[in-house]
Amino acid sequence: MKVDSNRKECILACRSFMCSKRMLKIIREGESKSFICRLDEYECLGYSCSYAECRDRLLSDDGRCLKPVQKEQKRPKAKNLTFEQHTYALRQNLDDRLQKKISRKLK
Repeated sequence: MKVDSNRKECILACRSFMCSKRMLKIIREGESKSFICRLDEYECLGYSCSYAECRDRLLSDDGRCLKPVQKEQKRPKAKNLTFEQHTYALRQNLDDRLQKKISRKLK
């Protein structure tokens, strides 16, 4: 995983965002959310507030979220194998525990 340095600033809707004074109040109105600070009863300032913290400790000093971004991994293309090229495990070569598991799955 790579850290994307162009990541945008931390948002209030992030599950990791928290107020160290526990004064963040979330008001849901339909599909929209309002984030109110109970200390001054105004809208929360977000990352610029002195009490803003990240539970995952991924909030930089300038307010950027440093959460790693997963890139889709490219799957290798499947090779077209012929029937003779496949390897099969013979029952005699398997150990007893594996034989029991396979027999339970096939029943």
